[in-house]
Amino acid sequence: MVSFHVLGPLEARAAGRPVRISGRKPRMLLATLLLDANHLVGADHLVDVLWERPPRSAHANLRTYASSLRSELGARIRAEGSCYLIEVAHDELDLLTFERLVARRDPESLAEALALWRGVPLSDLPDHPLWTRRLAPFPRYGSPPRAS
Repeated sequence: MVSFHVLGPLEARAAGRPVRISGRKPRMLLATLLLDANHLVGADHLVDVLWERPPRSAHANLRTYASSLRSELGARIRAEGSCYLIEVAHDELDLLTFERLVARRDPESLAEALALWRGVPLSDLPDHPLWTRRLAPFPRYGSPPRAS
């Protein structure tokens, strides 16, 4: 089983060991797909995240980065038309697990959710405005959300 972590620096783990994802752009691609896990993400959206001024080869580069991720993480990363997606089970991504536990609103689940927190979400990657919608509920300064 592969697990993914975005509640802190981006991390992927297989059999408890880190999976090496080389390069900033493939890591940003993975982060963007994980923030919309199990949903199609348009290539144009991904290009906007990866490049401030996209090169002419942006879509070809995107295909290369997706292929690289696929070689590290398997067929869970797919292309469908001009979109990409990553398939993850709810217990494979800390963000989804965190949200599920918080929604229960009981003290044990909240404590378990807070234990998933490893710092500022995606703190090892440059912040991107297109991630704001998904990450808006989470603090940007390293402290976990407070249980209410």
